Amino acid sequence: MSGTNIVAVNADVQSVIDEITEAKREVDSFSLIEKVDPDSLAAKKLSALKIAAAKELDGELARVAKVAPGPTQQKAAGQSRRHCWRIVGRYGELVDTINRQPFNIIPTMDADGTWIDFKIRVREVPIPEAAGKLKAEIDVALTTIKSVMQDRKANLGYFGYLDNFKNWDSANREYIEQLLGIAQVGLMTSEPSRVEFARSDLQRLKQLFVLREGGIVKNTYISHLFIWSGICTSVFILLYVFVRDHGVHMGSDPAWWGQLLYATRNFNLLAAGTAAGTWLSFSLRRQELAFEDLAVLEPDRLVPAVRVIYMVGLATVVGLLLFSGAVVAGIGNVTGDKGMQDHGTWALLLGLLSGIAERALGTAVGRRGADFASALGGSAAASKAKP
Repeated sequence: MSGTNIVAVNADVQSVIDEITEAKREVDSFSLIEKVDPDSLAAKKLSALKIAAAKELDGELARVAKVAPGPTQQKAAGQSRRHCWRIVGRYGELVDTINRQPFNIIPTMDADGTWIDFKIRVREVPIPEAAGKLKAEIDVALTTIKSVMQDRKANLGYFGYLDNFKNWDSANREYIEQLLGIAQVGLMTSEPSRVEFARSDLQRLKQLFVLREGGIVKNTYISHLFIWSGICTSVFILLYVFVRDHGVHMGSDPAWWGQLLYATRNFNLLAAGTAAGTWLSFSLRRQELAFEDLAVLEPDRLVPAVRVIYMVGLATVVGLLLFSGAVVAGIGNVTGDKGMQDHGTWALLLGLLSGIAERALGTAVGRRGADFASALGGSAAASKAKP
């Protein structure tokens, strides 16, 4: 018995030893109510409890074995009999507590033994409402943290002067470990007070994450947006200069398309201003970021390059409406048609304002398109109604 030497025992003492051995077998039979992943925290906690219980029972065996035969040994054996079943009952109650836990957590470790991810499994037991809400909040927090940190890692090569892998790796491990600890406290329990404590600790982690990562997320996005806005602005300004100096002379006689390019030259300034205004728009609209904003900075989920191209296209539609006189509007004392035809600075300013007001502009153009479609539908219906 694990190196234990019993010199001599009477029948009563031997029965106690057999009883303790039976208690060890009962402890070894402890199990969860359903099959779980051996790497899950519930399985590891059960294994730790069984090892601790077996160690205590081995201690009771050693206690009986080391006492010399006689009345003292019999007394020690009687005490060990009582102790062994108390041990079984105490640890059995702890196993029942694990079985009542509504969730099981399966962590993922790297080669260094550091937690880098985890999954939450729902068990086949009743789930308290507070614990269910906390689980949903932790799932959202885990998704947000992983998304933000993956984007940060992907940008290390582009913005190495702002970040490096060592800083990223250390921060990523810290966030996952803290969130895993919160999940353990709040989800692997049936105590409402622990759930509430975990929820408050989750809010603390969110605030810490925004404080540390919010600036990096915002500056990275603005940097990407600046690059694409700068490219578009430069290209359209060069086009404007070229068309202004050479457009009317292109082709022979001169060619009609040369005249058209020259007449619409200010559309290039409109596009250049829109690209620059789109870059300014984000900084003006999103001065503060909440935790939920970090993973999805813009509701439409457009990447910077596509956003700039989309806004240039939208502003071009506005320019055409003004240029053709389909919409009568202006800035200051200059109407839209005159501004687009004769005033480059006016067109540039219109583009800047269009980019800054990107959300309102999209709504306005969409409404104008819907009105036009409704008018077409009404005209077609009226034509069919004529005898």
